[in-house]
Amino acid sequence: MNKKQSQSGSAHLVVIILLVVALLGAFGFVFWQNFMQPKAADVTPAPVAATSKTLTISEMNVRGQYTGNLDLSYSYGQLLETHQGGVQTPKGIDYIEVKSPQYSTECEAQASGGPAIGFNRYAATADLGNNESWQLGIDVSMTAADAYSSGKYNDRITKVGDFYFTRWITSYCGGEANTATGKLVFDEATQFLDSLTAI
Repeated sequence: MNKKQSQSGSAHLVVIILLVVALLGAFGFVFWQNFMQPKAADVTPAPVAATSKTLTISEMNVRGQYTGNLDLSYSYGQLLETHQGGVQTPKGIDYIEVKSPQYSTECEAQASGGPAIGFNRYAATADLGNNESWQLGIDVSMTAADAYSSGKYNDRITKVGDFYFTRWITSYCGGEANTATGKLVFDEATQFLDSLTAI
């Protein structure tokens, strides 16, 4: 009986030792895997470069870039001032309306059309208070140079060379928020304005 108890105790001891060794081995492996093993360098995939396109406004001697998901074009004009007798003369402010064929097709299906965004170009001494107050929130007479220098309107005014460009959104086709294509035209036209350079 004594011998049988001794063998049974030895068997228990061997099982306990094997369990402790297995447990220590498992903990050691987890520790090595998490803390000691050299980590592979994080591989970040290279960003896919979007196709960049350039739009040149020859009438204003500027060009800008945009992502290129759509084809942008523009129309050019001058703001006119109407005098007594209906005579119109240029105000000295020219503008562009940025358009996309895809957007125009979408708008025509809704029985309206037009660009998603446009820009006015001002000389430094032009009075924005009279011309842009409803767009920029300028309540007093302020020149384009002063408005830009204030920093208050720089999300809507871009300076290129000696001129200042202000952004306006048309209400045609519900503006930029009406359709996905309209939003895309607005985003790409904004990229265009933000990247304007003189040529």
